[in-house]
Amino acid sequence: MYKTLIGLLAAFVIFFGSYAVRAESGKPVPVIFDTDIGSDVDDAFALAMLHTLMDRRECDLLAVTVTRSNPLAAELVQMLNAWYGHASIPVGLVENGVADDGGYYMDETLKAAEENGFTFEAAQIENAVTLLRRVLAAAEDGSVTIVQVGFSTNLAQLLDSPADDISPLSGTELAAKKVKVLQAMAGIFAGDYTHKEYNVVTDVPSAQKLFDRWPTPIQVSGYEIGAAVRLPSESVTDDYNYRPWHPLPIAFKALSVKLTGKLSDWATFDITSVMQGVRPDRYFTMSQPGTVTVEEDGTTRFTPDPAGRHRYFLLPDEAANARAQEAIINLCSQPPKGAER
Repeated sequence: MYKTLIGLLAAFVIFFGSYAVRAESGKPVPVIFDTDIGSDVDDAFALAMLHTLMDRRECDLLAVTVTRSNPLAAELVQMLNAWYGHASIPVGLVENGVADDGGYYMDETLKAAEENGFTFEAAQIENAVTLLRRVLAAAEDGSVTIVQVGFSTNLAQLLDSPADDISPLSGTELAAKKVKVLQAMAGIFAGDYTHKEYNVVTDVPSAQKLFDRWPTPIQVSGYEIGAAVRLPSESVTDDYNYRPWHPLPIAFKALSVKLTGKLSDWATFDITSVMQGVRPDRYFTMSQPGTVTVEEDGTTRFTPDPAGRHRYFLLPDEAANARAQEAIINLCSQPPKGAER
């Protein structure tokens, strides 16, 4: 057992050492992060991972757009961006969105920032579709990875957006020209196919529109992937004590205690999409190509098709799961660069 563990750790060190060299010599991946932050805490950890990968010069977080129709969600994103030293990242909020509840941990996390004297200069929160159009119009052709880990509302509205002063292209044309791949946390593709995954069922019409009309490849991390790869609660308890206060353990504890009555290991639904988006094919393998269809009741169906633009993540084996979990622990808990807070 111990020899196996040592071997895995050695492979991990070699893997990440060689990857770091490649990342330093390559161009950062331009990313737009589209999130329903507030209901589950994995959105916050996924955003933290993106900030770590920015510090490592592996990605360039161009914008964060929020699909939860609650200004607190956008404010929380701004606070996290500032805490990680990237306050200038623009934030957009959905218009005519869904799920305007207060979530499970937003109030507690924002209150902790105030109580600990953490202040930041909040820029104006933009309309999400306007921000998406502006950022895409300015990007290089075929360069942007969109990581969508919430409802499909913003991207569906982008598809419907007409040409304007920002760009002579429609939203669909902009996506086709500027986006390389869409990484989406949505649906379920193993086990109980009748499960109605939260991101899809919350806004079924938008999810249907997205999977029917999105013009670039989509790689989908189904519910089963995040459920299999877990974030240990011990990591959240032990690995974030490098500063007097840290927003992630506060958010994690608030959510975990509310939902389970204790600190529990947590699913990594949204984090896996970030990993594939910035470090493609390092941790997960993909299904054959095909088409994802969203049914009227919110269930998802995959039909194989060699000409299809959709693929879904396959469940990792034990070794790949351990490697993915170790990467999550390290990337989410890495201290941000910059002055001590």
